[in-house]
Amino acid sequence: MYRCMSSISLNKQPSYHHSIQMAASSVHKKMDVQPLNTLRLMPTRHKMKNVILSIMNEPPGEIVLEFYKYRTKYGEERVEDVCRISNDGLRIVMYKPNRKKGTRIQDQPPDIPHDGADHIFSYESLPHEHWKKYLYAHRFVQMVRGKTPKITFYSELAKCQLMESLEDFEAVFYKCGIKVSKKSNAGDFQIQSDIAANDRGNVIQHAEQCYQHCIQIER
Repeated sequence: MYRCMSSISLNKQPSYHHSIQMAASSVHKKMDVQPLNTLRLMPTRHKMKNVILSIMNEPPGEIVLEFYKYRTKYGEERVEDVCRISNDGLRIVMYKPNRKKGTRIQDQPPDIPHDGADHIFSYESLPHEHWKKYLYAHRFVQMVRGKTPKITFYSELAKCQLMESLEDFEAVFYKCGIKVSKKSNAGDFQIQSDIAANDRGNVIQHAEQCYQHCIQIER
Protein backbone atom coordinates (compact mmCIF):
# COMPACT_ATOMS: atom_id res chain seq x y z
CA MET A 1 0.00 0.00 0.00
CA TYR A 2 2.82 2.39 0.84
CA ARG A 3 5.97 2.63 -1.25
CA CYS A 4 9.27 3.00 0.54
CA MET A 5 11.31 6.04 -0.55
CA SER A 6 14.60 7.46 0.69
CA SER A 7 14.25 9.07 4.07
CA ILE A 8 14.50 12.86 3.96
CA SER A 9 13.73 15.05 6.95
CA LEU A 10 11.07 17.59 6.06
CA ASN A 11 10.66 19.17 9.46
CA LYS A 12 13.51 19.95 11.81
CA GLN A 13 12.61 19.92 15.46
CA PRO A 14 13.23 23.27 17.13
CA SER A 15 15.99 22.91 19.66
CA TYR A 16 15.23 22.90 23.38
CA HIS A 17 17.26 26.09 23.68
CA HIS A 18 15.41 27.99 20.96
CA SER A 19 11.97 26.96 22.21
CA ILE A 20 12.73 27.69 25.84
CA GLN A 21 14.29 31.05 24.99
CA MET A 22 11.21 31.99 22.95
CA ALA A 23 8.92 31.11 25.84
CA ALA A 24 10.98 32.96 28.40
CA SER A 25 11.20 36.11 26.28
CA SER A 26 7.45 36.19 25.62
CA VAL A 27 5.24 38.44 27.66
CA HIS A 28 3.33 36.30 30.18
CA LYS A 29 1.16 37.13 33.14
CA LYS A 30 1.40 34.94 36.18
CA MET A 31 -2.19 33.75 35.80
CA ASP A 32 -1.45 32.44 32.29
CA VAL A 33 0.93 29.75 33.52
CA GLN A 34 -0.34 26.82 35.54
CA PRO A 35 2.00 25.17 38.06
CA LEU A 36 4.26 22.72 36.28
CA ASN A 37 4.14 19.01 37.00
CA THR A 38 6.73 16.31 36.27
CA LEU A 39 4.52 13.28 36.99
CA ARG A 40 5.82 10.20 35.10
CA LEU A 41 8.73 12.07 33.52
CA MET A 42 12.12 10.35 33.59
CA PRO A 43 15.27 12.06 34.92
CA THR A 44 17.07 14.07 32.27
CA ARG A 45 19.68 16.81 32.02
CA HIS A 46 20.29 19.32 29.22
CA LYS A 47 22.90 22.05 28.95
CA MET A 48 21.82 25.20 27.12
CA LYS A 49 23.45 28.56 26.65
CA ASN A 50 23.79 30.04 30.14
CA VAL A 51 21.58 27.44 31.86
CA ILE A 52 21.51 23.71 32.62
CA LEU A 53 18.04 22.20 33.10
CA SER A 54 17.48 18.93 34.95
CA ILE A 55 14.64 16.71 36.06
CA MET A 56 16.03 14.90 39.06
CA ASN A 57 15.86 11.30 40.20
CA GLU A 58 16.14 12.41 43.82
CA PRO A 59 14.12 14.21 45.03
CA PRO A 60 11.85 12.55 42.45
CA GLY A 61 10.82 14.88 39.65
CA GLU A 62 12.42 18.01 41.08
CA ILE A 63 13.36 20.55 38.39
CA VAL A 64 16.70 22.30 38.77
CA LEU A 65 17.99 25.27 36.79
CA GLU A 66 21.70 26.07 37.04
CA PHE A 67 22.61 29.46 35.61
CA TYR A 68 26.28 29.67 34.70
CA LYS A 69 28.82 32.10 33.24
CA TYR A 70 32.39 31.87 32.04
CA ARG A 71 34.61 33.35 34.73
CA THR A 72 38.00 34.53 33.46
CA LYS A 73 39.39 34.45 36.98
CA TYR A 74 38.89 30.69 37.14
CA GLY A 75 39.29 29.95 33.43
CA GLU A 76 36.05 27.97 33.34
CA GLU A 77 32.27 28.14 33.36
CA ARG A 78 30.87 28.51 36.88
CA VAL A 79 27.36 27.92 38.22
CA GLU A 80 26.38 31.14 39.99
CA ASP A 81 22.64 30.79 40.58
CA VAL A 82 20.47 27.74 41.22
CA CYS A 83 16.69 27.48 41.18
CA ARG A 84 15.00 24.30 42.42
CA ILE A 85 11.28 23.70 41.81
CA SER A 86 9.31 20.87 43.41
CA ASN A 87 7.74 18.21 41.18
CA ASP A 88 4.31 19.82 41.57
CA GLY A 89 5.64 23.29 40.77
CA LEU A 90 4.50 24.77 44.08
CA ARG A 91 7.78 25.25 45.98
CA ILE A 92 10.69 27.27 44.61
CA VAL A 93 14.12 27.42 46.29
CA MET A 94 16.89 29.77 45.13
CA TYR A 95 20.50 30.06 46.19
CA LYS A 96 24.02 30.98 45.09
CA PRO A 97 26.44 28.03 45.44
CA ASN A 98 29.67 28.99 47.18
CA ARG A 99 28.07 32.39 47.48
CA LYS A 100 29.45 34.90 44.97
CA LYS A 101 32.32 32.64 43.86
CA GLY A 102 30.07 30.08 42.20
CA THR A 103 31.16 26.51 41.54
CA ARG A 104 32.32 24.50 38.55
CA ILE A 105 29.79 22.58 36.47
CA GLN A 106 29.48 18.95 37.53
CA ASP A 107 27.27 15.95 36.74
CA GLN A 108 24.80 16.97 39.45
CA PRO A 109 23.50 20.40 40.50
CA PRO A 110 25.20 22.06 43.47
CA ASP A 111 23.60 21.23 46.81
CA ILE A 112 21.81 23.81 48.91
CA PRO A 113 24.46 25.57 51.07
CA HIS A 114 24.85 24.35 54.65
CA ASP A 115 23.64 27.70 55.96
CA GLY A 116 20.47 27.45 53.90
CA ALA A 117 18.94 28.81 50.73
CA ASP A 118 18.74 32.51 49.91
CA HIS A 119 15.02 32.42 49.10
CA ILE A 120 12.13 29.97 49.47
CA PHE A 121 8.87 30.86 47.74
CA SER A 122 5.54 29.22 47.05
CA TYR A 123 4.05 29.33 43.57
CA GLU A 124 1.65 32.03 44.75
CA SER A 125 4.29 34.16 46.48
CA LEU A 126 6.99 34.04 43.75
CA PRO A 127 8.01 37.66 43.02
CA HIS A 128 7.56 38.96 39.51
CA GLU A 129 11.31 39.33 38.93
CA HIS A 130 11.78 35.57 39.27
CA TRP A 131 9.02 34.46 36.89
CA LYS A 132 11.34 34.27 33.91
CA LYS A 133 13.15 31.40 35.65
CA TYR A 134 9.85 29.66 36.30
CA LEU A 135 8.92 30.06 32.63
CA TYR A 136 12.22 28.45 31.60
CA ALA A 137 11.38 25.46 33.79
CA HIS A 138 7.76 25.32 32.65
CA ARG A 139 8.71 25.29 28.97
CA PHE A 140 11.41 22.68 29.58
CA VAL A 141 8.91 20.36 31.28
CA GLN A 142 6.48 20.82 28.40
CA MET A 143 9.22 19.92 25.92
CA VAL A 144 10.08 16.77 27.87
CA ARG A 145 6.39 15.82 28.12
CA GLY A 146 6.15 16.19 24.35
CA LYS A 147 8.90 13.60 23.91
CA THR A 148 7.83 11.12 26.61
CA PRO A 149 5.47 8.34 25.41
CA LYS A 150 2.35 7.80 27.49
CA ILE A 151 0.49 5.34 25.25
CA THR A 152 2.02 2.99 22.67
CA PHE A 153 -0.39 1.43 20.18
CA TYR A 154 0.53 -1.09 17.48
CA SER A 155 -1.88 -0.85 14.55
CA GLU A 156 -1.81 -3.22 11.58
CA LEU A 157 0.45 -0.75 9.76
CA ALA A 158 2.39 1.34 12.26
CA LYS A 159 3.77 1.75 15.76
CA CYS A 160 2.04 4.76 17.28
CA GLN A 161 2.90 6.78 20.39
CA LEU A 162 0.86 9.45 22.15
CA MET A 163 3.12 11.56 24.34
CA GLU A 164 2.54 12.80 27.88
CA SER A 165 1.51 16.20 26.53
CA LEU A 166 -1.51 14.47 24.91
CA GLU A 167 -0.90 16.71 21.90
CA ASP A 168 2.35 15.30 20.52
CA PHE A 169 2.02 12.07 18.55
CA GLU A 170 4.03 10.01 16.09
CA ALA A 171 3.42 6.96 13.92
CA VAL A 172 6.22 4.95 12.30
CA PHE A 173 5.10 2.60 9.55
CA TYR A 174 6.58 -0.89 9.76
CA LYS A 175 7.48 -1.60 6.15
CA CYS A 176 9.15 1.59 5.02
CA GLY A 177 9.93 3.49 8.20
CA ILE A 178 7.73 6.39 7.08
CA LYS A 179 7.23 8.68 10.08
CA VAL A 180 4.19 10.87 10.62
CA SER A 181 4.10 13.27 13.55
CA LYS A 182 1.82 15.79 15.18
CA LYS A 183 3.34 18.50 17.37
CA SER A 184 1.64 20.57 20.03
CA ASN A 185 2.92 23.77 18.41
CA ALA A 186 1.64 22.79 14.93
CA GLY A 187 -1.85 21.39 14.56
CA ASP A 188 -1.46 19.38 11.36
CA PHE A 189 0.10 15.97 10.81
CA GLN A 190 3.47 16.14 9.06
CA ILE A 191 5.16 13.39 7.06
CA GLN A 192 8.86 13.33 7.91
CA SER A 193 9.94 11.16 4.99
CA ASP A 194 9.92 11.44 1.21
CA ILE A 195 6.79 9.71 -0.07
CA ALA A 196 4.84 9.43 -3.31
CA ALA A 197 2.08 12.05 -3.58
CA ASN A 198 -0.70 9.48 -4.06
CA ASP A 199 0.30 7.73 -0.81
CA ARG A 200 0.27 10.85 1.37
CA GLY A 201 -3.47 10.91 1.95
CA ASN A 202 -3.60 7.25 3.02
CA VAL A 203 -0.67 7.69 5.42
CA ILE A 204 -2.14 10.82 6.99
CA GLN A 205 -5.57 9.21 7.28
CA HIS A 206 -4.20 6.16 9.09
CA ALA A 207 -2.14 8.33 11.45
CA GLU A 208 -5.21 10.44 12.25
CA GLN A 209 -7.26 7.32 13.03
CA CYS A 210 -4.54 5.96 15.29
CA TYR A 211 -4.18 9.31 17.06
CA GLN A 212 -7.91 9.43 17.79
CA HIS A 213 -7.76 5.81 19.01
CA CYS A 214 -4.92 6.66 21.40
CA ILE A 215 -6.86 9.67 22.72
CA GLN A 216 -9.83 7.39 23.41
CA ILE A 217 -7.57 4.92 25.24
CA GLU A 218 -6.14 7.74 27.37
CA ARG A 219 -9.65 8.93 28.27
